[in-house]
Amino acid sequence: MILHLDVPKWAPSENLLGYIAGGGRIVMGFKNKKLKVTELPAYKTINLTPPKFAEMGFTWVNDQTLISSRVDESEWSNDPQKRPEPNLCLIHLNKQQQTRITYPKTSFGDYNPLYVKSANKISWIRKKLAQTKGDLWIADINGKNPKLWARDVEGYSFFVE
Repeated sequence: MILHLDVPKWAPSENLLGYIAGGGRIVMGFKNKKLKVTELPAYKTINLTPPKFAEMGFTWVNDQTLISSRVDESEWSNDPQKRPEPNLCLIHLNKQQQTRITYPKTSFGDYNPLYVKSANKISWIRKKLAQTKGDLWIADINGKNPKLWARDVEGYSFFVE
């Protein structure tokens, strides 16, 4: 597991554990960061990351659907303009289907996806990798109807009764 990138997360109601596997810190490059789901206690693992991509974070929507912050694999560069920025991808486990759902402007990326169950929406931070703050966005699960929700956000979470 990659420290400080994302933590393992259980599917909402199944014995499925999602996590980003791979060695090295992000300063070693944007490579070998694979989104995997393991069924427990069977220990059957599937790799959800296509070749030449790396994962920066993810969220479960339901037991068969995830949203990932995905970046093109690349070596680390001290030049921020040469670093890839991620976009969000919708992943369906039962259909073996993955679709890009966000299209940030050049030099911006979509990070920290979080599913908001009570609204049936996806949220994320749009920022540059080197920045600590960015803008909070929200959209439908398929990426449609994106809206800027708050500016200059460092971190966020939702609490629902």
